Amino acid sequence: MIKILKLATWKTAQSDECFIAQGSRLDELIVIFSGRACVEMEGKVVAEILPGQFIGSVSYVTDKTAPANIIALEPTCYVTWPKAKLEKFLDGNSELHTALEKTLAMDLARALQDSWARQPS
Repeated sequence: MIKILKLATWKTAQSDECFIAQGSRLDELIVIFSGRACVEMEGKVVAEILPGQFIGSVSYVTDKTAPANIIALEPTCYVTWPKAKLEKFLDGNSELHTALEKTLAMDLARALQDSWARQPS
């Protein structure tokens, strides 16, 4: 576990800072460590991201650009892993690779479920 943390970069976003812009290319996987952020699409907040939750999982899995703005709601500390370095590391760690894939799948499923819950009936 320590080896994967050595690949990480720790960053901080200030309150109201847009630290991922919609349409930008994400070449990293991100996890919120502390603080809160929101997902904003077309000027509307559609989700909140809390500590332990991923940012960029859709882009990580699909290689597509960021589908939304990510804005810090308060000072927010987050951890990033460059995709190329992470994939190279995971190639030699099949158990960790499988665990990350399962975690990303659960995170994406939660986000999809949350978006369905917000849809008008």
